[in-house]
Amino acid sequence: MRSVFMLDYLVNPEFRREIHRLLAQGESLHALQRALLAGRIEAKHGRTEDDANAISGALTLLTNVVLAWNTAAMQSEIIAQPARYPTEHLAHIAPVAHRHINMKGLMLFAIEPHHQLVRNSTGKVRKAAGPINSIT
Repeated sequence: MRSVFMLDYLVNPEFRREIHRLLAQGESLHALQRALLAGRIEAKHGRTEDDANAISGALTLLTNVVLAWNTAAMQSEIIAQPARYPTEHLAHIAPVAHRHINMKGLMLFAIEPHHQLVRNSTGKVRKAAGPINSIT
């Protein structure tokens, strides 16, 4: 199989272009994940398999949220102006762009209805001391 792949890669320019396009999209996805993971993972985190799975799962979830958001935005633009985006061009576009996303901004969440569910360090649910307005 490897020999057939290498021969196809060397002889068939269309196959080679497709492989390069897919590799570029994969690298773009890794760039998005590096942008989402803004800081270092300290040595004390990620030592157990559960910690590593939680970190990996969180990064995958955030990546999928960005991909879904970009896909929805791209789809609405394509529906609004279909003649502007030929289908042969759309095959070469992946929803991995992230320069338009503010990765270090302030995020406000409406958590007032749930403030009584704040957990203490033992994991037990306790009543919050006061209203919580935002998480930064």
